[in-house]
Amino acid sequence: MARFSIDHNGWLVLLTILLVSACGTQPTQPNPGITTVESEFDQTVNVTDSALTADKDTVILPTDNARNTARATTSTTQASANLWQRLREGFQFTGIDPVHQTHAQKRIAKQRQRLIRSPRLINKVTDNASLYLHFVVEELEKHHMPLEIALLPIVESHYDPFAYSPSRASGLWQFIPRTAKRFELDENWWHDERRDTIAATGAAIQYLIHLHRRFDDWLIALAAYNAGQGTVAKAIRKNKRLGRPTDYWSLDLPRETEYYVPKLLAWRQIVQQPRAYGITLKPIANRPVFAIVDIGSQIDLAEAATLSDTDIDTLYQLNPAYNRWATDPAPPHHLLVPVQNVEKLKRNLVNIPYSQRIAWRRYTVKESDTLTRIAKKFNITPALIASSNRLKSYRIRSGESLLIPSAAKASRYYSKSAEQRLRPHRQRASSNEVKRIEHRVRNGESLWTIAQRY
Repeated sequence: MARFSIDHNGWLVLLTILLVSACGTQPTQPNPGITTVESEFDQTVNVTDSALTADKDTVILPTDNARNTARATTSTTQASANLWQRLREGFQFTGIDPVHQTHAQKRIAKQRQRLIRSPRLINKVTDNASLYLHFVVEELEKHHMPLEIALLPIVESHYDPFAYSPSRASGLWQFIPRTAKRFELDENWWHDERRDTIAATGAAIQYLIHLHRRFDDWLIALAAYNAGQGTVAKAIRKNKRLGRPTDYWSLDLPRETEYYVPKLLAWRQIVQQPRAYGITLKPIANRPVFAIVDIGSQIDLAEAATLSDTDIDTLYQLNPAYNRWATDPAPPHHLLVPVQNVEKLKRNLVNIPYSQRIAWRRYTVKESDTLTRIAKKFNITPALIASSNRLKSYRIRSGESLLIPSAAKASRYYSKSAEQRLRPHRQRASSNEVKRIEHRVRNGESLWTIAQRY
């Protein structure tokens, strides 16, 4: 450290300078060229127009120290009121290596600009997420995971539990059948646990923990969630062989995966500083939306909606795993219900015996009937009829009486059941079916003239 010696005359000069400086300092006045933006961390940030422009080309991934500072300045009241704020406080991704800044900025900015141009999409995603985001955040915090992971269902499904991809991925977390089986997500006629909010979220968290342990990098773990572990491992081996870096930004990955992580980081930036990008995020209350009720048996969802005073569509949105008009006959008998309706459902269930929670139709077997034919007639499975009637085999006799489980209301009432959701798609597919026409070739015709005719 440098040392300075000051004589009496020197002290006089120094004192004079300090006095002049103090007199020249005036209270800061608002600059008309500066826009004051209230940040989401309860701080006031002055951002010029040019700074805003520059900010849109900057990768905003704060370091741990910056994040801890932000947390310290956050008021408890705001944190408990707005789920977006809780999310920001749990962001853990650190800054991008300077070597990749320009490359990463371009890829993230491209995805961010698409979102900024799509405010309707942002509002739709927010509406969808409002049902599930609090639960997802709670589960991630239990496992001490970065809350950026709560944005993953936005990228995967727009937080739509009924989303279904051409690769047969389904649910909020878009599990394909093979991965679902690995994580014991059951799929049968009654339900598909890939769409189950509780089960699928638990499976996704376990899968992501496994990927992070394997690759020791969250961006690479996310890439592997999208492209598969084998694809990412192969890209890493290739870069090692060529003497190249093995971080996410340096890997040669499928095109979709190269968009995948930047898209999540773009969402992160928007959630972190929505006002900086001219976006207003609808607030989401930082409290549970639903609770799990053990109903003890299978129940018609129309009956459950009535008993809990819940709209049937809301009940399906909270329980999207159910394919049909009723819950699964096999345990566990869990139903997600809005928190404000839980006690009402519990009280009313006490007065409804298990035998009356499903409607039954009596059917007399005809001479030409088979169990498969009867099942097709009532849009159920032969196995369901057999188990409902405790049949030891599929053999049935003419004149025998069978109990057929049936919906309490018309099928259109269960608008979110698999049958009703898929009906429009089937109708479009059937209208687009190629019709086979036989044409007898005449003298003088060519393939061109025949094609022109049809």
